[in-house]
Amino acid sequence: MVGKSLNEIRSTFLKYFEKNDHRIVESSNLVPNNDPTLMFANSGMVQFKNVFTGLEKRDYKRATTSQKCVRAGGKHNDLENVGYTPRHHTFFEMLGNFSFGDYFKEKAIELSWNLITKDFGLDKNRLYFTVFHEDDEAFKLWKKISGLGDDRVIKIKTSLSKIGLNGKVEEFENSMNQAAETASKKALSILLDAIKKMSIVDALTILNGEDNAATIYLKNNTYEFLYSEFKPIIISAMDKVDLAKKWNPLIKKYNTIPFTKKLNPDLEDYITTKTIDGLFILIAEQEKEIRNNPEARVSDLLIKVFK
Repeated sequence: MVGKSLNEIRSTFLKYFEKNDHRIVESSNLVPNNDPTLMFANSGMVQFKNVFTGLEKRDYKRATTSQKCVRAGGKHNDLENVGYTPRHHTFFEMLGNFSFGDYFKEKAIELSWNLITKDFGLDKNRLYFTVFHEDDEAFKLWKKISGLGDDRVIKIKTSLSKIGLNGKVEEFENSMNQAAETASKKALSILLDAIKKMSIVDALTILNGEDNAATIYLKNNTYEFLYSEFKPIIISAMDKVDLAKKWNPLIKKYNTIPFTKKLNPDLEDYITTKTIDGLFILIAEQEKEIRNNPEARVSDLLIKVFK
């Protein structure tokens, strides 16, 4: 696939399935004609929905398409993911192959494997495949057809249990909730200290600023102090469930996979940062409420800070 243009990739895909007895079907309208529940077509199967449900019959049992799609709302909203990876876009073409009662998992997996390793020429030694954690049939079929082992054909959910994390999730959540309660008590004194040190210029900036002006002031003046107070509490909570030792090597390995959004391998730092970010999200929501609703101003101090 290296060096192939978009047109060549599309053409290779469609011609491959055509020679495997699929009808090439034109992309349907971006605004679906047969589905009032959708504003835009968001996947290749939209135009075949009535076929799958038995409301419509066609003179072919196999189809392949390059469907124009938009994902900008609802269940399949990719807007927040655009830019993170090369595969997330608001408007895109979805290449797909469909069987209407003609073939099922084994043939679908065989067709996929041959397409990507032969016609597209991808190196099988660089490929990983994921299946739904309860789908033992697909798991066995991928291993059989590809010849790859358990380390390359992965059940998403049960991967946690393989490294000993599955039974720790609930315990970890409870531990982190307790840590958050402890950390919040530390946060109050730090936030109040920042308010007491507020200058007249700071107060005027907040008074005339956006709905989150006070939140920005507090974040800029307390983040480092909050981090130094929160991190030991987070570490203590994590030590109770022995999570970091298993998580950190896993994420380092994940970050070696091409075209993925890199994750912070330092779990202590990641959770501490996300905890503080969550705190300021709550503060921003409260600030907006106070600015827009005078009854939400529960103290003289808050009135001075937020307006």
